[in-house]
Amino acid sequence: MAISTKMTKLVDNLIALRCVTPQQIEVALAEQKQTHESLGKILVNRGFITEETLTSLLCLDLDIEHLPTLEGIEIAPEVIKLFPPEFVVKYKCIPLYIQEGELTVGLSNPYDIVAMDAINDMIRNTDESLIVKCVSVSEDEVLKAIDGYYFDKTKKEALDESIQETIQRCLKDLEGATDMDASSLPVQTLVDQLLALGAAWKASDIHINPLGSHVQMRYRVDGILCSGPSIPTELQNSIISRIKLMAKLNISERRLPQDGKISFKQEKVDIDLRVSTMPITHGENIVIRILEKNKLFSLRSIGFNREMLRNIENIISKNFGLFLVTGPTGSGKSTSLYSCLKSLNAIEKNIVTIEDPVEYQLPFIRQSQVNHTIGYTFATGLRAFLRHDPNVILVGEIRDRETAEMAVHAAQTGHLVLSTLHTNTAIGAIPRLLYMEIDLFMLTSILNGVLAQRLARSLCPYCKESYLSNPQESEWLGYPPEQQLKIYRQVGCKKCKGNGYRGRRAIYELFMPDDEVRSLMLQRVDEIELKKFCIAKGMTFFKQDARAKVLDGTTTILEAMRVLPEH
Repeated sequence: MAISTKMTKLVDNLIALRCVTPQQIEVALAEQKQTHESLGKILVNRGFITEETLTSLLCLDLDIEHLPTLEGIEIAPEVIKLFPPEFVVKYKCIPLYIQEGELTVGLSNPYDIVAMDAINDMIRNTDESLIVKCVSVSEDEVLKAIDGYYFDKTKKEALDESIQETIQRCLKDLEGATDMDASSLPVQTLVDQLLALGAAWKASDIHINPLGSHVQMRYRVDGILCSGPSIPTELQNSIISRIKLMAKLNISERRLPQDGKISFKQEKVDIDLRVSTMPITHGENIVIRILEKNKLFSLRSIGFNREMLRNIENIISKNFGLFLVTGPTGSGKSTSLYSCLKSLNAIEKNIVTIEDPVEYQLPFIRQSQVNHTIGYTFATGLRAFLRHDPNVILVGEIRDRETAEMAVHAAQTGHLVLSTLHTNTAIGAIPRLLYMEIDLFMLTSILNGVLAQRLARSLCPYCKESYLSNPQESEWLGYPPEQQLKIYRQVGCKKCKGNGYRGRRAIYELFMPDDEVRSLMLQRVDEIELKKFCIAKGMTFFKQDARAKVLDGTTTILEAMRVLPEH
């Protein structure tokens, strides 16, 4: 696939500065042919270059200013009104401020001539006296600003109002009947609105809880369940039947749990909904997991510090061995593993996965989903894939002895194996595998590393407030009690729905055994002694990473203490 003329200079500069290799450009071009994403975005997503490198080269080439962040810029309402919501979403731009007759507009792609022309046309039609000046702003910052200024209030409030109106319409249509048809337009509309509200809240899960007196909608946002609309109990059966119909479940079966899947589109974003039903006292409880199909992160963007990023890149660059990611359900294990796969060269390596279920589809990677009803398990899938000449194997989860033995065998025979395990700490993976009767000598020889993680809520950048730590907080941060440190606390504003937090960030610990650590493992020293030895060698554990994220204003001490297995 040929590189467009406008990107040729960028590619030449990247190669000349040794930011990327010609082989990496080939991989990115092959992916672009499949996904039709911009070449720069693919290079960043794969971790070949940082967004800062890409942006600085683009701006240098075009001689325009780059704003690394929009934090601290308060956009006036009259400036926001210059561009309608659909316009800023389409062209990924944001009007910033007017100064001396000049309107500064943040643009995520400074090469987008169509967007620049549209911006100029819009301003000519709105206010001919204004001169437009475009500056470069990262796509994440632009989208965050669009969400904050255009949709944070209006979209959610509009959805809430629409849901209440639809409920009233459903109740009116229900008069004189016991149940509404699940396929009727008002019920379809109501269910679509309840799902859309989950996407608007950026929820990870939607809970539909029948309580007898009413049905309570709840949405898990940043790990915390938040109350949503209350649905009259008269509409309970219709809503549940509609969701089961969409998920291709048996709507007449209300005595057994069922699992299904819905493909949903929200504002041109493809979303997978994993539906699970459970019979309870007052009917059927439903929980829906929300997965954006194309939402993938690079290793550089998910919260690793430089040293940890370098260590993980070193681990996954090995030709064989076992790399585990541990943590409770919902701690971001899958995101970390997918980011690892995304950073590998899938053209030069044969990468295969066995998952339950396949959460995200990756280009050039063979992905398989287990099916327990026909006996297709992680172990049988792994055994079969070993005959397909793989370089890298991702096993969704090591749950039992058979899968553990197969994963260790694969790692021992020249394959890089990535998988997850449910343990509280990184070092806790060792006794867990020994409990599955894995030979200690074999485990010691093939274990490349274990990453443990938790998700902590991030402080809202728009309203967080700095203060000086008290003696207890200073001590928790590892400093003398009398030393006061600048840290931050949550306040609450309209952009974070008043709770002071916005999004989540992972807190990590990484166990990387070297020869000395392997020797201690073979001596069967306990977990506490092994951890002390690793800390003395400079390995990063939960407490150290949490302290760093508190001191740099990412999160609070209380939030770190809430999610960590030990305080």
